[in-house]
Amino acid sequence: MFEYEESAYQDAGSKENVIRAFIGKKEAKMYSKLGLTAFNLPAFIFPIYYLIFRKCYISGAIVYGVLFALGTLALSDGLNFMLALVLRLALGMMFYMIYQWEITRRIDKWTAEGKDYKEMELMAVQKGGTNIPLVIAIIAIETLINYIYYVLIFGAAGYSIYDLLIK
Repeated sequence: MFEYEESAYQDAGSKENVIRAFIGKKEAKMYSKLGLTAFNLPAFIFPIYYLIFRKCYISGAIVYGVLFALGTLALSDGLNFMLALVLRLALGMMFYMIYQWEITRRIDKWTAEGKDYKEMELMAVQKGGTNIPLVIAIIAIETLINYIYYVLIFGAAGYSIYDLLIK
């Protein structure tokens, strides 16, 4: 009779399989680019939203903070635009390195918790991939905050939203 060896089954998985499971549907296209400086157009155009979409929450929060700080600094419009453009270009070029760092950080955390590759692969399917609802929620919250901000600013000046839309 065939005897089942659990250690042989656990070694059947690999870190590569976990990374591929974390990437999700686009793994055939994205896996070969991890760690490279290949340009990513969505990361350039929508830096914060694309990082959140790909579940790079720490990097997304850092980029959000930097862009927010650039918007609040008393710089000339041209300098502010150039700094934001440089940040976006850098993020567009470095996205795959950032994404690889986020994935390996999570795999290292799971390894430290004593999980085997098969268990990590299942967790990667659940925790990886994309997060469209969070991106939509962030856009909705930002829109609401901007609306409230402008209502307070222009309302204090005696204008209504109707006046702003008409004129």
